[in-house]
Amino acid sequence: MDVGGGIMCGRFILGVVREELERLVDEYYGIGVLGADIAVPRYNVAPGQDVVAVLGDGIRNRIGLLRWGFVPWFAKEEKGGYAMINARSETVLDKPVYAQSLAAKRCVILADGFYEWKKDGTGRRPMRIFLKESTLFAMAGLWSAWARPDGSKLFSCTILTTSANALVAPIHDRMPVILMADAQKLWLGPETHDLALLSRLLVPCEAAAMGAHEVSARVNDAHNEGPDLILPV
Repeated sequence: MDVGGGIMCGRFILGVVREELERLVDEYYGIGVLGADIAVPRYNVAPGQDVVAVLGDGIRNRIGLLRWGFVPWFAKEEKGGYAMINARSETVLDKPVYAQSLAAKRCVILADGFYEWKKDGTGRRPMRIFLKESTLFAMAGLWSAWARPDGSKLFSCTILTTSANALVAPIHDRMPVILMADAQKLWLGPETHDLALLSRLLVPCEAAAMGAHEVSARVNDAHNEGPDLILPV
């Protein structure tokens, strides 16, 4: 799978080892145990793959895997999910397809960086974008449960995007919504029904908190993995 220039956010990183992830989710979310199906580190997470997400029910948080590519509960088939890997924060409140998820199925997708491709003449150069002072961050997401014809369920998600901040704008005009700790509590809490309040959370992260550098073109192919993908070139 090669990256498309118009996708945002279309590729990201969760490069922490399992022990570190366990420590961080216990510290941030009060989750003490990771499921055996959660495999990290991952340096080239792509649409259609399972992503690590945190969900809240108002009492406790839980962690698990969601398929990246939103399939609404009323869909007739699941193959359209790839077209819904992102939702624009400026219009998501007005989209009926997301109404059920906005009301009761909000989540955060865990990452420690994402990739974007910067136009350079006729080509594009891959860039890694990250938070300078944070090992882990949370991207705002929505999830859905879809029943397959055989009765099994597909749990899928989309990542919300917003306009780019000053650091990301020279690379791409969109970026994922990164939620800080207080915003995450509101976003994950099912008791939050105020859509205007939720919409105010969906803003660009401060540019000063972020950094970016060019990485190897090997990241263009989603089959490639490994820590060398995030090294500066």
